[in-house]
Amino acid sequence: MPRPRNFDEDTVVAAARDQFWCGGYAATSVDDLTAATGLGKGSLYGAFGDKHALFVRALDGYCVDAIDQMEAQLRQPGVSAYDRLAGHVRATVAGVVADTERKGCMLAKSSAERGAMDADVDRVVGESLTRWHGYLVECITEAQRDGDVRADADPEALATTLLGLMRGFEALRKGGTEPDQIAAAGEQALALVTR
Repeated sequence: MPRPRNFDEDTVVAAARDQFWCGGYAATSVDDLTAATGLGKGSLYGAFGDKHALFVRALDGYCVDAIDQMEAQLRQPGVSAYDRLAGHVRATVAGVVADTERKGCMLAKSSAERGAMDADVDRVVGESLTRWHGYLVECITEAQRDGDVRADADPEALATTLLGLMRGFEALRKGGTEPDQIAAAGEQALALVTR
């Protein structure tokens, strides 16, 4: 009979997520994971299978949480669609600017490191970006009906543009672009969508 687990899986996954987020998949060893989680190798393998399975679970949890927050911003009741959209872009910019360690987004980092060679990472990232894009399209379409976003704009293309710009803000900041320039770029992105 297997022994009962003496640890909280969510706590372990969160510790592993932070280790992978900081170091990346390839640079994170099993020894790093045992040190971060407090589990021995046997317990880690017994609970999660292997390093890759733990990574995918940590990434998936990160992405679900992040996209759920974006959904809440973009579907916030009692706020106009344009204000929700603008608030989302500004919140994204604020998050990029506040990241003084330039840790970045685990979704973006994982996609860059593993997406092309790892079907599981590609699936998690793809599903996450599809959800985010969908919430943007929904919000843009509603703002168009309200007359706050250019009527001649294609909501799908505009959502893709905003998504690309918001992902790009992080890359610029990691490359040393000053926070005030990132903030100005965020406002310029919003200017693209208005009438």
